[in-house]
Amino acid sequence: MPLAWRAERVAHARLYYALHALQREDLHGEAFDTIHRRSQPLNDLPGQLEFVKARGIDTAQFATIFNSAAVDREVQHGNDLAKAYRVAVVPSLGIAGKYLSDVPKVGSEHQLVLLLNDLIAREVRR
Repeated sequence: MPLAWRAERVAHARLYYALHALQREDLHGEAFDTIHRRSQPLNDLPGQLEFVKARGIDTAQFATIFNSAAVDREVQHGNDLAKAYRVAVVPSLGIAGKYLSDVPKVGSEHQLVLLLNDLIAREVRR
C-alpha cells in the first residue's frame, strides 16, 4: 500500500486507491513506471486525469472517487499502519501485524523474500 508521509505523496496514494476503487489495479504498475521511470510526477489531479483519460477511464468518475471520503479513509489507514509497524523506509513489508522488514535490514531482496516466506509459514501454522 502506498504511504503518504509527505504532502507530495498524498496524490500518489489517492491515485492508487482511486484505481483500486475503479477495479483498475492493472494500471498500478503503469502509474509507478510513469512516475518513477518516465519522470512524470502525476502529483496532482489534473496530471492524473490526463493519465486515466488516456487509458479509457471516465475523468468525472475518477475525480469523484479521487476526492471521496472512502479514498480519504484508505490513505489514513495506510498511514496508520505505517505508524503501527514503525516503518522507516520504503519499501517495507509487514506480516500479521507482528513483523516488519526491509532490504537494508536483511541485506538483499532474495534474503527478504526468504524471511517473509518463513514468517508467513510460521503464521499459517498458528
